Amino acid sequence: MKPVKSLVPLAKWLLRIALVFFIVAKYMNNIQEFNFNSIPFILAALLYIFGFLLIAGGFMGKANLTVVSGLAIFIVSVFQIIGALQASYFEAFTLYLLQGAIGFYFMSRGNLG
Repeated sequence: MKPVKSLVPLAKWLLRIALVFFIVAKYMNNIQEFNFNSIPFILAALLYIFGFLLIAGGFMGKANLTVVSGLAIFIVSVFQIIGALQASYFEAFTLYLLQGAIGFYFMSRGNLG
């Protein structure tokens, strides 16, 4: 069975939307605390900003915003993965790995269909 290549743009948009919904659901408590001195708040705020910029980058002709947003999401995720490994928290590691992989995908592919 051959892959349906015409569905690739839809799949990329579903990845973008799913990542933003995941970020909103996972980090809502950190954002509601609104504490600028807290590292979890800063990381959550960065993920919120760059998650929404990832969606905005999909509407642009050039891939610059998508690539930068993907890079930022990937870097924040790597930082969180390191923290999860030090705490031996495997469930968080897998979630951070998933969001990092999506960020890495958009960093490497940009808006290419």
